[in-house]
Amino acid sequence: MADTSLSLDSDVAALKASILARPPNPDGKKRGSGSSETKANGSESAIKRDDQNHGGNAAGSTSGTADQPAPTPRTEGALEDDFKRKERMLREKMRSEFGKIQNKQLQLEEVRRELERLEEPMRRDVSHIRQRLEALDRDLTYSVKECARKKLEYEAAAEDMEKKKAEKGMLAE
Repeated sequence: MADTSLSLDSDVAALKASILARPPNPDGKKRGSGSSETKANGSESAIKRDDQNHGGNAAGSTSGTADQPAPTPRTEGALEDDFKRKERMLREKMRSEFGKIQNKQLQLEEVRRELERLEEPMRRDVSHIRQRLEALDRDLTYSVKECARKKLEYEAAAEDMEKKKAEKGMLAE
């Protein structure tokens, strides 16, 4: 929340500086009344475009300045009201965004819990399979040793049998 407050304060300060730095509107109309750019983001470039669209006559214009009322400078109170209105809007937008972020965080937490619930049976299955693998590994180790022992016994018995056959062959001659 502290980061959001810090960001909000810096946004408000930038907005206030932007409002106070603007020259008065020469035709007396409220700024941004028909300009979607100033409503969307209030950036400097949008303010300049708005000033160009509403301000003074262009070099090739044929209309006289006598038809237009004299420019009325914005009073400090009007600037302050404009600033407060924009500050309220910005604060409300930040609260709204913060609420959306909190809702998304709750949704993510719910999804995480659901995934844990789904993983629990898999963990039990993995545990059961691991136990079976360990038992089979012990049996395999025993069987390999038993096979090696019996192979040695077989080789010894086969060698003994060959000796006896050779001895029998010698006696038969």
